[in-house]
Amino acid sequence: MASDFHVESNSKLEPWILRTFCEPLLRLIPERVHPNLLSMVNTTTMWTMFILAAAAPHLSPAYGFWARVGAAIGMFATMLLDSLDGMQARRTGRTSKLGEVLDHWLDAAHVPMIAAAIVLTLEVHPVLIVGVAITNVMIYHAQILLYHHTRRFVQSPVSGVDGQFGWSFGLVVVGVIFYYLPRDLVWLDWLIGAVALTAIVVQSLQCWFYYQKLGLLLRYHVPFVAMNVGFAIPLLLGQIDVWAFLFCGIFLSLRITGSYVIHSVLREPFGGVDWGVVGFIFAMPLACAYVDPIAYHGFTIQQLLPYAACVYMLARSLFDFARHYPRLRPSEDGAFKSL
Repeated sequence: MASDFHVESNSKLEPWILRTFCEPLLRLIPERVHPNLLSMVNTTTMWTMFILAAAAPHLSPAYGFWARVGAAIGMFATMLLDSLDGMQARRTGRTSKLGEVLDHWLDAAHVPMIAAAIVLTLEVHPVLIVGVAITNVMIYHAQILLYHHTRRFVQSPVSGVDGQFGWSFGLVVVGVIFYYLPRDLVWLDWLIGAVALTAIVVQSLQCWFYYQKLGLLLRYHVPFVAMNVGFAIPLLLGQIDVWAFLFCGIFLSLRITGSYVIHSVLREPFGGVDWGVVGFIFAMPLACAYVDPIAYHGFTIQQLLPYAACVYMLARSLFDFARHYPRLRPSEDGAFKSL
């Protein structure tokens, strides 16, 4: 049975990438390699890419250049792996609800990780980081939300493959620029700001594409946006750092959008709100306003709260995945194709 998530991509670049890279690589992968293993390798590669991109600004120009080149290779590899796992599943007849969920569930974290890696390696202003990060996660949430309620999986006008392919080269270009030019040049700062603003506009247009289709279903999207804004406010007030905000966005997407993926495949309702997350969002500004900073191993409670929220969201996500695992396990149910 074909996956409900599978639709033909509207990207002109994706078919060329599949023919040129994925199909030759698929022939080199032994059939005994499980497609879910490729999904897990993809996650490892994604985290490696993120670490390299985020670390680059803190290294010497030479090491920073190679870190960004490594991140570019990692992003290109994750783009290929995101297709290869589904291709391997169909080739070996090991398609399953588990594989379908695993890929799209992990994408809920991968999507914001790509945006986070880019804004960190570019050293974008916090206000623009908020705009890029939130509009980025809104797209995938709106896409999965639309599928959850209508059973229609609609691709956005701008393919994720196109974006990853472009940023793979963009990271190399950024590495070259920062190798020769200091980051504190005024005109360079304005240029990076313009790039960030362009990303916000493009992502907002993709959100609008889904909003027109969601209609009254937008009421389920608003709480997700509000929770992201709730994590952004402490950043803009200087109460938490950029890293804390970005990690909160990554794990919030996994918790909420990832849960929509699981419940969509199982055809179960999901409300889209985690009240534990809401509790953390209110606790952070209240702790800053009414609790005296208490240091614990060099960190204050106020600094640790957003990371505690991340641990909570990750634990809840893993618990829900484990709870539904027995129902996802059978191999005869469903197939999937990576986004």
